[in-house]
Amino acid sequence: MRFLSWLRSPLERKVDRVLKALNQLDYRMSKIMATVQEVLDSVTEVSGRADSAIALLVAIKAKLDAMPTGGLTPEQQAAVDAAKALSDTTSGKIQSAINENDDDPST
Repeated sequence: MRFLSWLRSPLERKVDRVLKALNQLDYRMSKIMATVQEVLDSVTEVSGRADSAIALLVAIKAKLDAMPTGGLTPEQQAAVDAAKALSDTTSGKIQSAINENDDDPST
C-alpha cells in the first residue's frame, strides 16, 4: 500500500506524522513513568529502613538514659557512656542524611 501513498492528501500525511509522533511520546512517557515508579519504590523502601533505624536508636537511647548511674562500676559506666555516644552519633548521622536529601523539610 506504500506505493500508493502519493495518492493521499497532504493533510492525511501530516495527520499520520502527528499520530506517529504521539505514539512515540506515549511510549516514552510510559518509560518515564516506569522509572519514576522505580525511584518512588526505592525511596519508600529506604525511608522505611531509616524510620526503623531511628526507632531503634530512640529506644536504645531511652534505655541508656533510664539506667542508674550511681550503682555502676567505672567500667560499666564507660561502656554505657560509649554506647550512648555511639547512639547519639549514629542518630545525628541519620538525621543529617535525611535533612540533606529531603526536598520537603516539613515532613
